[in-house]
Amino acid sequence: MKKIALLIITLIVSNLYSQKKELRQVDKLISQSFFEEALSELSEIESLVLSSEDRYKADFYYKKAKVSTELKNFKDAIKSRDYAIAFDTGRSDDDNYPNKDDWRKGEVPSANGHGTAASLAKLFGIMSTGCERDGVRLFDESILNKAIEVHSRGPDTVLFGSNLKFGYCFMLEQKSNFLGDFVPTFKKTAFGHAGAGGAVAFGDKEKKIGFAFVGNRQQDYSMLYRTANKLIEEIYSILK
Repeated sequence: MKKIALLIITLIVSNLYSQKKELRQVDKLISQSFFEEALSELSEIESLVLSSEDRYKADFYYKKAKVSTELKNFKDAIKSRDYAIAFDTGRSDDDNYPNKDDWRKGEVPSANGHGTAASLAKLFGIMSTGCERDGVRLFDESILNKAIEVHSRGPDTVLFGSNLKFGYCFMLEQKSNFLGDFVPTFKKTAFGHAGAGGAVAFGDKEKKIGFAFVGNRQQDYSMLYRTANKLIEEIYSILK
């Protein structure tokens, strides 16, 4: 019995020493401005049981590395000027161009889909509840499961360095960052997409819901997804 107790104590001490060593490594990475590497290191030790002092320190390091990484991504995106190319609609386009026949009739992938909030919410609702309704199957659910796995992640230079996750066709979990309402919020189990002007549509297989917000006008860029984000937060607070 004493041997078992001694073994347990030895393991705990060894684990704590390992944690402190890893935290020192994180501190070193941050001091050298390797912020993304620090975040990766922190994510690996996140599941470990930390002492209250080390937990406070790890939380501080995480916030510092996260903000520093977001600022670095933002600066890199500004330097790339990819956003300028993406948002250049052409000098000949007027403000009413999206309502003109040639734009409405054109088939521009990932750009000019047309639909109401009700129809988009219904579509994502069907996908979130088995991909079938009223005897009509959209596609096999296994295809959706594959499509909503994370297939790419990282800073998007068009959206000013926002760290985005994508499946096939769908945007996935997206937490708020220092850009605030310039980027949409997607919860952990959500899959969907945001649109220019502040529109957002998504489904959630765990909550079995479909959601869509479509404005009757373009939202101001400084608060692009503010309305959608507030609605999303309210809905999930009710569903808890």
